Amino acid sequence: MLAAIETEIQEAVDATNQLASNLKSLDPPDTDEGRQAKQQLEALASQAQTTANKAKQTVSSIPPGASITETAQQLASLAPEINSLAVNTSSTLASVKETGSEMKDGFDNADSCKKLKSSSS
Repeated sequence: MLAAIETEIQEAVDATNQLASNLKSLDPPDTDEGRQAKQQLEALASQAQTTANKAKQTVSSIPPGASITETAQQLASLAPEINSLAVNTSSTLASVKETGSEMKDGFDNADSCKKLKSSSS
């Protein structure tokens, strides 16, 4: 069971690091809204990386042969950080969406965003 959790956490860490790299590499429009959105996305990316790394450390600290109760207790310590990340993700995305049509146009026309849009279709 612990090996499966470690594998899942490592996959989440890898995906989070890739997402953070993608978010940090986006070139927003050269506007106040664009700069603000970039700062918000970079802060979110950093929080996501920190949370993912803490999850990896927490899982790594669970001793082999730990009971289900011990494992659950260790993993439960991550709940506040994961909840905070979820709340911040939601509010950051809502804030970025509210920046207006200029921002949307900038993201729609950015080369780095075009490949992300085509991969999600």
